[in-house]
Amino acid sequence: MRGGREATAIVAGVRRPSGSGEPALVGPPPRELSLGCPVDYGVSAVQKRLDAFSRHWPLTGQRLLDVGCGNGAYTTVLGRRFDEVHAVDVEPDRIEQFRQQVAGEPKFSVSVGTAESLPFPDDHFDVVSAIEVIEHIVDLDRALDEIRRVLRPGGAFLVSCPNRLFPLETHTITVGDRFYPARRVPFLPYVKPLHRRLSTARNFTRLDLAEAVCRDGLRVVAWDWVMPPLDHWRIGRRQLLAMMGWLERSPLRIFGVSIIAVFEKVG
Repeated sequence: MRGGREATAIVAGVRRPSGSGEPALVGPPPRELSLGCPVDYGVSAVQKRLDAFSRHWPLTGQRLLDVGCGNGAYTTVLGRRFDEVHAVDVEPDRIEQFRQQVAGEPKFSVSVGTAESLPFPDDHFDVVSAIEVIEHIVDLDRALDEIRRVLRPGGAFLVSCPNRLFPLETHTITVGDRFYPARRVPFLPYVKPLHRRLSTARNFTRLDLAEAVCRDGLRVVAWDWVMPPLDHWRIGRRQLLAMMGWLERSPLRIFGVSIIAVFEKVG
């Protein structure tokens, strides 16, 4: 899955200076992180995650920033009710694809850039989103500092990321110099040291995410979870989707494929 952006695209080699005086809450991983692959336009994964956000925060405002926008499959839908939509990603090919999609729509501004160095003023955006992105960021502490900086007081930070309680790893794993589908190793997310060593993307618990994000004025508004969208599943998909819907309405939703989190900047 992101393994599919369901996985998107921010990796940078910038690290917090050792003498900065601030402890790194999310240190660099012990292996190289992947960039992931953007989802296709129009797949149900897009609406599923955006619907989850909209249950907890209005998806409207003056300015939106989507960090790690990939090809824009999420951004173009999320940005419909914003006056200005800004999007950054490290992959030029994805940015070019996005630009072609929004050609002639002046409210979209799409650029190559990294989450660790956002070219925007302080307190600028009503909403900042990072949808299946933070698992791919090397210097996550620095990126989160930048997101806090550009988000205005009273604005929302929307996050979707891999859930460590989901029993299957949705990205690839590395063994030596070879890459393998992680589905060959069921329950890998439950073994944190092994997952950190093998997986090409991070995963998170609710506590992990809160500890990383809730500093310097950000507070939790809501938690939610989504089950796999099964966009590429063919056999028995209707019945499986009905089951996924039931699970999302039950306490078992905490085992969903992604955590959905909404944070607000106070002060």
